[in-house]
Amino acid sequence: MNWLSLIDLMQHMAVVILFLVIGYRLVPAGIYRRIALRNGIYGLLFGAAGISTMLFPLHEQAGTLAPMYFIVAGLAAWLGGPLSALVSDAGMIGVRIVIGGAGLETGIATILLATAIGLAFWRYRPQDRNRRLYFIHPVLFGVLVSIMGFGVAAVILPEEVRSSWLQRYTPSMFLLFPVFSVLVHYFISSEWTRKRRNGIEDMNKVMSPKLFREQLSGWIQARTPFCLALLDIDGETVQRLNRELSRTHLRHQVVQRLQIWLSSHSAACWLEGEQLLIAMTGSPTRKLPYVPPGTWDELQTLLSSPYWINKRLYHLTPRIAVTTCAEEDIAVDELLQRIYAALQHATASGLQQAVHDHDWLTLQIRRRTMIEVHIRTALQHKQLYLLYQPQYEVRSGRLRGFEALLRWQHPELGSVEPEEFIPIADQTGALLPIGAWVIRQACMTVAQAIPAPSSMTISVNLSASQLLDPELAAIVEQALADTGIEPHRLEFEIAEQALSGLLEQAELPMKRLQALGVRLTIDDYKMEADTLIHWRKLPIQSVKIDNTLLQEKLASSNEELSDSLFEAIKQLQCDIVAMRLETYEQLAFYKKNDCQFAQGNLLGRPMDSDRLQALVVAAQSVDASSEAEPFSHS
Repeated sequence: MNWLSLIDLMQHMAVVILFLVIGYRLVPAGIYRRIALRNGIYGLLFGAAGISTMLFPLHEQAGTLAPMYFIVAGLAAWLGGPLSALVSDAGMIGVRIVIGGAGLETGIATILLATAIGLAFWRYRPQDRNRRLYFIHPVLFGVLVSIMGFGVAAVILPEEVRSSWLQRYTPSMFLLFPVFSVLVHYFISSEWTRKRRNGIEDMNKVMSPKLFREQLSGWIQARTPFCLALLDIDGETVQRLNRELSRTHLRHQVVQRLQIWLSSHSAACWLEGEQLLIAMTGSPTRKLPYVPPGTWDELQTLLSSPYWINKRLYHLTPRIAVTTCAEEDIAVDELLQRIYAALQHATASGLQQAVHDHDWLTLQIRRRTMIEVHIRTALQHKQLYLLYQPQYEVRSGRLRGFEALLRWQHPELGSVEPEEFIPIADQTGALLPIGAWVIRQACMTVAQAIPAPSSMTISVNLSASQLLDPELAAIVEQALADTGIEPHRLEFEIAEQALSGLLEQAELPMKRLQALGVRLTIDDYKMEADTLIHWRKLPIQSVKIDNTLLQEKLASSNEELSDSLFEAIKQLQCDIVAMRLETYEQLAFYKKNDCQFAQGNLLGRPMDSDRLQALVVAAQSVDASSEAEPFSHS
């Protein structure tokens, strides 16, 4: 490689990029509201940049050369389309004709061929400026233009300069053209994002987020009451508008409608993610601005009307969250936290009406945050403990075993229900070490309170993340070895809902647990016979039926339904465990349908390990003395 030619090309590349940077920054953001005008600006900038390489050419022994202009022509076509290509090519070809001299045909040919490559990329690889451009596309473009330049030079250049040109510049072109293409694309992408934001703000006459925050801070300091609304535009509809220009037009139409609705004492700004903030203030003599009933519903109806974009109709389903500030000394960030909490509630609940911020909602978010923080250290602070709910054989009334139930007592939060903290622990990754502790603690309780010889079991719940944990089998094996209990006395319950989406992934870890000798149970079965066929590959020994759901089904059906459901389970050769029993009528129903085991508050409430041991002693005493009547000791 000729290092002097490489340095020459790098100098030209730097000149072109600097020219584009300065020119692009000088163009007002408001010009970019129209696609034709924007593409014309592209053509002028790239055309002028290409002409600059002709006016300050590279000097060669047999004349002068300007090898950067055709990559510039190709990029103008790719980034701006046909209009940009026409403007830039017209300028560069015109200057090239005026300059004249040797290589005129070569110069025009390379410009036109590079433009054709650029238009092909523009047509078949349209770029969304709202995303970072893929690295591979600019590199591929630079390589193709280099190959084209090499081919044209080899065919058209005069013999006296052809060999020298090819030897001197071809290696440098194949190195620098892809680099140049990547740099220009990155610059245009970044600048377009900035210009778009400024252009939208200018076009729609809304505040920038920075100015909007300053406005809110001014109202708070002046003790001026105001309402703050956060509008979340339907993301699915926006995603279907795959061109940034279409999204800009949608935002423009949204704000046009909003400006008709807003009063003179209002302010608005766009946020990232298709969200709008609206602030409405009233008279300083009022504690809160007067907002007539139905105001927010009226706004939602206004914004939900169809939008005409690209000759198609689009519908939005905006969600609105509202909060108020009345002479409060509050930080803007805290105020925004309130309204984001309300919006989160509206989104999670699927509500279509405006959701107002309430203290309970803020407290709910704060409570969740505290749970996320403190659940990570609950185990080491010994705040977690187990309760045990007994299970009985339905026919004989004998004590079959217990289900270990996790509980959390926090000094500030109080007693936190499992339904509240277990999903959060699972999401934060804290459930894996907690789950390992539960397995070991349950095994220790059985070893101490129900020593061998005994067939009583202990059941432990497993989440989907625990089941898929590669360390689970080793954790179970170690717990069994350390406590000395027989594997068949340990039972794992896995919720049907957790298994429904990962049957294939769950098969191997469940078979590993089966190989250790432990029992596996499907928990919270929803009484759908169609789902049973998917379980045939899984090594399960029992199915727990949610008594509440079964009673709802039976209330609207007949006995044939229950018969078919129980028969379907029995075909899997699984035991049936009834859970959440509350009445003797329910118990009689399960006994009639040959249900093997049952648990619920009717038979025994969750208890600590001391009461568990006392119950075990009493049950063993009854069994040793005589045959017990079913549940006579419950």
